[in-house]
Amino acid sequence: MSLDFPQGQEAKDAVPNPDRNKELSELYEIKYYPSVILMNSDGEEYLRTSNIGVEAPEYLEHIRASAVGAKKAMVSARALKEKYAKTEDKASVVREAIAAIANVPEGASSLKTLAEVVRQGLALDPENKSGLKLASLSALIKSGGSSVGENELALSMDPKNELGLYEQVVAKEFEGNQDPDGMDKFLAHVQVLYDCGKIHEPAKVSMAFAVAAYVLVNERDDTEKAKIFAAKALELGGLPEYVVTIMEEMVNGESVEETVEEEVN
Repeated sequence: MSLDFPQGQEAKDAVPNPDRNKELSELYEIKYYPSVILMNSDGEEYLRTSNIGVEAPEYLEHIRASAVGAKKAMVSARALKEKYAKTEDKASVVREAIAAIANVPEGASSLKTLAEVVRQGLALDPENKSGLKLASLSALIKSGGSSVGENELALSMDPKNELGLYEQVVAKEFEGNQDPDGMDKFLAHVQVLYDCGKIHEPAKVSMAFAVAAYVLVNERDDTEKAKIFAAKALELGGLPEYVVTIMEEMVNGESVEETVEEEVN
């Protein structure tokens, strides 16, 4: 099935049933266009993907390969959820889910199911006496399955990034669209991470510093701090070449012609 969600008013007026479009968009939680959703015969979603910038034959091959892994992951995730409900040793099942969530194929809907099981580790080990709470939080954040509240919990548990939780949150924060308040929080978190000094996985955090630098120079008119963050991004390494060029321009005080956000998206 193919659904079209036009943006121009003339095209919108030509849509025969706009209420149905809205209903389906909300039902399937559409956040970006195009969205490709694969389901089984029972209507259960197992994979969600989008345009990956290749020609049709390569894209279809990508879909086929991804679908195989996503279907297997859905079956495994469902089995783990049932196992958790039946077993008395729930902590061991949570650790199985932690291992499984690290290998979920990109876009696979099994992430939500596994996150439900992993999330139980927070309640099973509230004081982190066995390390399960920390392991669960880390797995949720790295996989992209954490909630806003869980991100905040991670930040409070590791305010100096000694455990690497703080940087994991910061590394994920810039990926979504930010409202003004969200962007302010992101910039504040990047500043804290910069002040901490200790970075466990530099290449995974460098883009966060690059995005922060771009926002500061283009939206906050704070050129000096932007230079500092740009220099930090270059120091951490692991940036795409186009971002390296932009960061070097910032550090050198040159006019930035491109935007990090456009290239990332």
